[in-house]
Amino acid sequence: MFKKLHSKVVSSRNGKVFIDFHDLNKALLVLGSPRSGTTWISNLINYKNEYRYLMEPFRYRAGVNYMKGYPLFWYIPPDTKNHEYLHLFSRILSGRISLDGYNHKLIATKRLLKSVTAHFLIEWLISNYEIPLVFILRHPLAVAASRMKFQEKDKLWIPDFSSILNQNQLMEDYLAPFEKLILGENSYFENHLIYTCVQNFVALKQLKRIPHHIVFYENVVDDPLQEIKKIRGFLHQPFYARDERLVQTMVNKRFMMGEAAIGDPLMKWQERLSSQQIERGEEIMQMFGLDSFYSAYKPRPIISIDSL
Repeated sequence: MFKKLHSKVVSSRNGKVFIDFHDLNKALLVLGSPRSGTTWISNLINYKNEYRYLMEPFRYRAGVNYMKGYPLFWYIPPDTKNHEYLHLFSRILSGRISLDGYNHKLIATKRLLKSVTAHFLIEWLISNYEIPLVFILRHPLAVAASRMKFQEKDKLWIPDFSSILNQNQLMEDYLAPFEKLILGENSYFENHLIYTCVQNFVALKQLKRIPHHIVFYENVVDDPLQEIKKIRGFLHQPFYARDERLVQTMVNKRFMMGEAAIGDPLMKWQERLSSQQIERGEEIMQMFGLDSFYSAYKPRPIISIDSL
């Protein structure tokens, strides 16, 4: 009995000890671009602390050595058969990793994996592991404006396309038409926007062939209870009246304090971009087909989720 329990214990880098029962079928993937609201929406999904929360399990950094040597935005063609990859992702999805700096679940039967880098993996991943996928879309110009704001504080936010350009199969399968644009003499704003558009372009192509649930960040801001209820429905989980209070409390903490409480939070990115940047943003979104979802001149989606 002790040996069975010991095999389920996970010790994190900060000294905490968690118990995970490592059921491979009990993983949930939440995916979106950096600064698209993935952390906030993941926390809303996990409002009852039902999941062991694993933040960025597919990105190599200190403490995530199992991803060393793999590209930041890794592309695996969906028909790839590779036992090394299967072993790696089985380990990650079953929670046999130490990555609990943001986790508060002591005894876990299921886990939520939040990622901003797995856009090119999802078709291969979902084809090999039948796990639910929640995909978050936020206005590309809002994402670019937010990334530029953070770049002023941390150079790690400067776009680096090498991880993308160096993957020949990825370029051939999806991005060859955009190579000239990516390599052009672009402004910081254009590079941030192209970065986001590339991620979403490939992911949306792959989503056509796999089960998923798309969430517009803006819809969650406008009506968080309804959107979380839809996500719970996708996951075949109930949503009770008492749950509404828990979610609303989390939303209030985010939007009822400081600058967030002033004006429409979805329009603030427009104040940080010039008219020239917005006009150029519309052009770039059109190149990637994202103008079907958003207009550069409107802060909210121009398409209904129900029509997708």
